Amino acid sequence: MESMDSMDSQNQDKVRGIVEKIKTGELVGRKALEALAATRQCVFHGSSQLIEQLEPRQAYNEGKPDGEPAVFAARDEAFELAIFRALFQNGRTQFSTQGKAVDKGDWGFGADESARKNISSKAYVYVFLKTDFQEDTRFQWKRYESIKPLIIIPVHPEDAPVNIRNI
Repeated sequence: MESMDSMDSQNQDKVRGIVEKIKTGELVGRKALEALAATRQCVFHGSSQLIEQLEPRQAYNEGKPDGEPAVFAARDEAFELAIFRALFQNGRTQFSTQGKAVDKGDWGFGADESARKNISSKAYVYVFLKTDFQEDTRFQWKRYESIKPLIIIPVHPEDAPVNIRNI
């Protein structure tokens, strides 16, 4: 877990309190992620794999390398994007922010039949402190060094965004 030193004590207490509720099982899945997102102190990375430490990876956009390798994470309001990417690993998927109110969690998600049939029964969202990342785009943050998560939250199909359209 990275340091909370750069956060003020009130925010540290909020995040620690929620993490404790997650560890005791009081908060799970989507509800746990909603609580952490509400603190506005965290960013989120989704994966179908259980990973102890995330390493920088090359991002691709339309099949071409996009920037330097990094660990990418969705900003607090975009936590559903991390859930979506964790659960839908196979098949064709898409998400859109065009014309959407990203700050209000207004996203456009799409998945083809193959992706829907192959949805992971269990996946993971890695939670990090926002202070350990730098802002990249309006919904994405990045870090160029390896990092261990603050906490790992298992997610299941029932945690997926509800507004996924067929593509």
